[in-house]
Amino acid sequence: MLSKNENNNIKKSTKVRTNGEQKILAIAMKKEGKSIASIAKELNKTRATIYSWLKLAPEKLSRNASRNRIMMDSLTSSRIIELYVLLARPSVRELKERLNEIFAIKKTETQLRFFLKKRGLDQFKPSSAFFMIMNLKVAEKSSSKTKIDT
Repeated sequence: MLSKNENNNIKKSTKVRTNGEQKILAIAMKKEGKSIASIAKELNKTRATIYSWLKLAPEKLSRNASRNRIMMDSLTSSRIIELYVLLARPSVRELKERLNEIFAIKKTETQLRFFLKKRGLDQFKPSSAFFMIMNLKVAEKSSSKTKIDT
């Protein structure tokens, strides 16, 4: 028959956790108010390890959070692409300003640059046919305005 301590050690060893899971668990346990010694004992780590995990936790969490790319919804993505094409490959600064002005979409220049590069649009150059179509549309709009005015 096993003693209580031996039984606890067997239970702990069967719960295999990665270091990342243990770090998250240690942070959560500390937030619950557990002592460093009890956390170290439960996770089978030294107190120094737990202290270093807790010390680095806010810094690492904030650094990782800033690296996570916020996913854009499909409507925002399509509006960025649409405006990029309609403005005939504007500068990133101009694209940013027009997105904010027309659609009230606020993105940084870095986010837009990354978005365009990821989709291969940073190398996009409209063909001459595109400009002919755009000129026809502009001409149609101006002729319809003069008909309304007269």
